[in-house]
Amino acid sequence: MEKEMKVPLIVVKSNDDDYDDNEKDNIEISISQDYEKFYMDNSKPPHNSKKITKIVCSSNTKYVVTFSEEDKSIHGWPIDGDDDDDDNEIKEGKELHYNSRFQKDELKDLLMVSNDRYALVRISGKEQDEFRIIKLDENENEIFYVKGNPACDQGTFISSTNDFFIIYKKELEAYVYCTSQVIVNKKREMDSNEHNKDITTTWQLKSKYKFVFPQQFWQNEERPTIGFYLTPEKLFLTYKGSNILSQWDLTTMTFEKQYLLELNKRNVHPCVKVDDDDIFEIKQSMVVDGTKKNIMAIHGYSTFNYEHQIIVYNMKTELKISSFTLPSENSTSNISIVGTSENDGGMLIYGFKNGEERPEYFLHDLNNLDFCENAQAISSVLPDHVDAQLVVNKEMSDKIVIAKDSKLLVFNINDRELRISRDRLKLKKLIRDQTDKTFKYYPYPYPTTILTTILMMLEGLNWNISADLPAEYTCYELDTIKWSVNHWKKTGKTSIKVSELVYDEKSAEWKDLDEFKYFPPREIFVFACKCIENGDLIMITKQGIRIFTIIRPKKKIRMRYFWDNEYWREAWKSSKKLETPFNFDDARRELYRCEKLPPLDITRLIELYETFYIENNSRVWPFKDLLRNYLQDTSTLAGYGKKVLYKAIDAKKGNIVELICNMCTNFLEKDPDNFYLLRIIVKCLPKLQQNYPEIVAEFMAKSSMILDHQCFIATNSEQNLVHGYSRDVMIYEKNTFWDHYHKIQFFYYKFYNIIKNVIETISGDEDEEKFGIPVVVFLIPLYKFSSFSPKFNLYYDVYNPKSNAFVDLHYPAFYKEWNAEALLNFKWNTYGKYYYYTNWTWFLIYLLIFALGTTLSDTTLSLGIRKALLSITIVIGFVFFTFEIRDFVWRPRRYLRNFWNLFDCGAYLFPIATSVYWLKYGQPPLWLPTFANLLVDLKFLLFFRVFESYGRYFAIILGVAKHVFSFVMILFIIILSFAHAFYILLRPQQPYVLTNPTVNNDVNNPWSLTDQFYQMNPDGTIGQNPIIVKQPDSSTNMFAWPQTSLLAMYLLLIGDQNSLQSFTYLERHSLALLIITFSFFTVIYLMNLFIGLLNNAIEVNNDHANYLIEKSRIIAEIELFYLFPHQRRWRTWFPDIIYYEVPVDEVRKQIHLLDTTQSSSTYSPIISSRLRDIVDMPKSYNEQQQDLLSKFDAINKFFKKINLDGYRRQFSVSSLGSLGGNGEGSKQSKPGTPGTRDIKMYFASDDVPDID
Repeated sequence: MEKEMKVPLIVVKSNDDDYDDNEKDNIEISISQDYEKFYMDNSKPPHNSKKITKIVCSSNTKYVVTFSEEDKSIHGWPIDGDDDDDDNEIKEGKELHYNSRFQKDELKDLLMVSNDRYALVRISGKEQDEFRIIKLDENENEIFYVKGNPACDQGTFISSTNDFFIIYKKELEAYVYCTSQVIVNKKREMDSNEHNKDITTTWQLKSKYKFVFPQQFWQNEERPTIGFYLTPEKLFLTYKGSNILSQWDLTTMTFEKQYLLELNKRNVHPCVKVDDDDIFEIKQSMVVDGTKKNIMAIHGYSTFNYEHQIIVYNMKTELKISSFTLPSENSTSNISIVGTSENDGGMLIYGFKNGEERPEYFLHDLNNLDFCENAQAISSVLPDHVDAQLVVNKEMSDKIVIAKDSKLLVFNINDRELRISRDRLKLKKLIRDQTDKTFKYYPYPYPTTILTTILMMLEGLNWNISADLPAEYTCYELDTIKWSVNHWKKTGKTSIKVSELVYDEKSAEWKDLDEFKYFPPREIFVFACKCIENGDLIMITKQGIRIFTIIRPKKKIRMRYFWDNEYWREAWKSSKKLETPFNFDDARRELYRCEKLPPLDITRLIELYETFYIENNSRVWPFKDLLRNYLQDTSTLAGYGKKVLYKAIDAKKGNIVELICNMCTNFLEKDPDNFYLLRIIVKCLPKLQQNYPEIVAEFMAKSSMILDHQCFIATNSEQNLVHGYSRDVMIYEKNTFWDHYHKIQFFYYKFYNIIKNVIETISGDEDEEKFGIPVVVFLIPLYKFSSFSPKFNLYYDVYNPKSNAFVDLHYPAFYKEWNAEALLNFKWNTYGKYYYYTNWTWFLIYLLIFALGTTLSDTTLSLGIRKALLSITIVIGFVFFTFEIRDFVWRPRRYLRNFWNLFDCGAYLFPIATSVYWLKYGQPPLWLPTFANLLVDLKFLLFFRVFESYGRYFAIILGVAKHVFSFVMILFIIILSFAHAFYILLRPQQPYVLTNPTVNNDVNNPWSLTDQFYQMNPDGTIGQNPIIVKQPDSSTNMFAWPQTSLLAMYLLLIGDQNSLQSFTYLERHSLALLIITFSFFTVIYLMNLFIGLLNNAIEVNNDHANYLIEKSRIIAEIELFYLFPHQRRWRTWFPDIIYYEVPVDEVRKQIHLLDTTQSSSTYSPIISSRLRDIVDMPKSYNEQQQDLLSKFDAINKFFKKINLDGYRRQFSVSSLGSLGGNGEGSKQSKPGTPGTRDIKMYFASDDVPDID
């Protein structure tokens, strides 16, 4: 069993030299604080004039602590009110003065400092290094011992609470401590002198947490090594073998989100941290944007490969922004994110050159770290040689703290130079993308001054005065682009052209690239134009603000931005008839309040989506192109895709819905790591299923075979087919209940493995080497499809549980794929079966108790025992019924639509009513216990539907009933109509009484229809009057009452004709006609038609997917109404991503069916080339044809480029027939030209020139 760790301790000592090792076993020891004050002279050089080697800043950036390795000391430096200081003072460097110090010969390193001036340091110990917490004070320093090994354990101070959080890596536990002030040595209460009592600070244990791994590790009794990054606000957690980095909030200790680490960036994985005795050095750090908390970067350096590896993530979308690898032997480089207080920011990589003390700064573009700019100018007043440096990202402005000659100086980073450097980075990217051969809609990021430029353009505009056109516009930064804008007042048309300066050997000339003239006609339309630094054109028009760019490589003009507001919109609508003047100052004020250029108004864009213009008999949709191209970037799609999809569904814009879904799947096909984008569709799945089920079916099919990002080869597994599992780590707060719970869980798996080993020993299988079967690991790319919100809410968690996409609707297309089976297998094996079998056991007890209490006679069962059994029935039944009430209150309509819920209610209500009646009034009517036992027995039968061998038939029963329900209703109305007709024709016309003989001439009288016996006279004649008459009953003439008439028709339908045997047909032609009509039309025709429909419905519903849907309903009910609220937040039970294994042979079969178009699926899944390589499957025929076409395109482009006589002919698939064999064409062609019979031979021929 896992060894339980003793509670770590934090011990306070006034003097660390007096510390007794025997006190380490105590949980908490407090010793009084000494009030002896001493004078600190901070005019003396800090650290005894020794070199400062490290600078650490508190999370609120108001306190800095320095460390000198030579002096073995730390000093504290306050930075108070620095934002209000004189700008010139900060630019030239503000000198700080220390107000606290601590020195000890064993001091080895400075690790962390809190906002309330507690410093976490590393001390050299006797056996291993140790932690200390130093309270830096102007008078006296308190020293706190912290149990832990700094080589593997790590701690931090939580920014919001100043609590101390520490992780014990080997014990897989974490502890949180908080400070408190305690009065000790207090004298008599009457003595109010404050000097007669001592006050000391204690660290008290606030909470403790345990790291729990997924179920597969518990089963195999494994504990992988965890890896983590700690910041003052967040914990980023993973473990060895996993590339999922999960983010947890340190204050609430709740899960927030997760990121995907790159497999080829080994240095940034926290599990590669090495011990002190390893020969390789590893340096890792994480920085978070200190202003808006939107950007996170991880930096790793190792002497194993001498590489600086950096990955940048967007903390809102959880997507990777960019990654970077810098080969270098310089291990002093650090990273910081700067400039985010005003705009998009950049990454500053700073450090020292090898063997020098001269600092160097390089600013990298966050969106593309390959582009960098020497950033020395952002703080040009820095000294040439410094001892240590630290870049601080603050809310108001970024700062650099440097140490030089035992002095600490603070410099402001020049915001203007920072913006200039970022714009130069964008210009570098722009110049490179001009030669890029791939399509990129956003090759040129906006300059940081674009909002200021638009505000200046809006100044002084008049609604009735047009811009002076025609005109040409260029920019200084990119002088190879020229825009020409023209407007014709008579026709109201507007046109823009773009030209590019092309250089040849002798001269340069402007070459027209494209013309855009798709504008609404107005006499006055354009107010102002300007070409900005990235080559884009800003136009202030009567309809709104537009920005145009040039897409590559087609070099076409496209609109990339549009903005207007409500008043501008109203003025535009009135411009067709009566002009309503518009005040541009209102737009300026609205834009001025924005920190940057406002994003596209999605609602407005959807309104204008279908707007088109006709030019040269062709239609152009500029706003459709704008939306499509705007979402071509993954970060933009992740940020705004969900909003666009929601609004498109509400607006019934199926084309936009299809556009968003196709974009997500296309990005997924290009890069499997983009499965995070699928959350856009997952969040809208219920609405999509209701409005566009065909899009959902296509989406589910395409995402059904997505490889795990860590799967590169087939591995062996002993699990069953489609085995699902999780890779998430759960953190739970330790207490007595959950400690015992996990001990029971651990004991269960231990017992299970022992039984398994015993069975293998008896069967002799332990001597056989087990290799398992080769499997491929897939993932369910439906991100957060079945997980719940981590936020706790009493109402939504207890009374009205908040659901997820898995619970809300059941998607038939999803349950036809492996993803669904893997998801259900994971949920069932993790927690579903335990709750289900427990529920089944209690119901069996409930059934037996009620059956004994109502079935056994009084002679067998005493009255007291019967009352006890019935009372227990009421209690258990009421507990079961409370779950049904919660289910009904949660979704009443959905509850009533489920047929099996009627059995559940009946199985609980009837026994409860029977027991209550029996206890209060004695034995109830026999029909009540009869139907109660029937319903309970049927409910017991329903428990078998969770097994596939039984569940398929339950699914058929329910599916067929839904399928033929309309026909059954038609048949019922027909039977009701005939019952009505027979009732009118055969009911008695005169009064009668069944108990007294009634003789009349009514042929429908039951006394006339009943059996009568006559006496035979000796002469062989029969008497006139009957001597014996059988008393009629209600079944003699079943058509005498409406209800029995309906029953008679049902009996006639199933072949029972006793209800008509008493009637004669010879004289009653109408009766004979009704019988013939009913028997032929209903009994023969409709019943045979009904049987045929049943056969068809059985074929349709005899599907594995229907069984999975029924099983998913059972699991969904367990999740919502049987699990505790906190259990729905366990990451090991409800991960965002679920992985599953499928045998290689099954994968090959599926791919073969898809390649040969023998699959029953309408849509084909995305099959990556990596998956085909793993299972050794060649490309499909269509893919091979696409490869051939691409090769022909390459040949055509090559022939056009060289433009030689022998290569002028353009090749295509349709022209291959004239290239081979005998003909004039073949005589003129170069030897080696391909014929029609063997295309591949042409590409493999040595005579064909290589095409680059």
